[in-house]
Amino acid sequence: MKFPRVSLAALMIAQAQVTFNDCAAKLMLISLAQQLAKAEGWDAKWMVSFIGALLVLPYILFGPVCGWLSDRFSKRTVINAALLGQILVMALLLATLGLRSFQPAVAVFFLLSLQTAILAPGKRGIVLEYVGVEQLSRWVGCMEMANV
Repeated sequence: MKFPRVSLAALMIAQAQVTFNDCAAKLMLISLAQQLAKAEGWDAKWMVSFIGALLVLPYILFGPVCGWLSDRFSKRTVINAALLGQILVMALLLATLGLRSFQPAVAVFFLLSLQTAILAPGKRGIVLEYVGVEQLSRWVGCMEMANV
């Protein structure tokens, strides 16, 4: 960790990119669900709610395991693996959408949410290593702002 400022900037950019991908995938699936429901004559509200729940469910189901991964292995390794996983999951999501397969796309969206849950403890834990205790609250605030 020779240049913590560069690493911190890269972490902020990676977090913003992960958040963008999650939101873009969620909005894309919601609009597809609404179009599918309209074509089939269904009520789309339950599917939109289900997609929203899939964004939160990995945090509930796998939160302790994700935290353990960041404690057990190097946070840098966990972050890099999660970002590599995101590339693979996004390619899989694009493939399912290209095949016009809605149900597999929803399943892959769950994997994307799981990838985000794996990334979360690692990115929050490594900030302390980069900035120290004195500036921790400032950079956590900046990180959350970038997330929003």
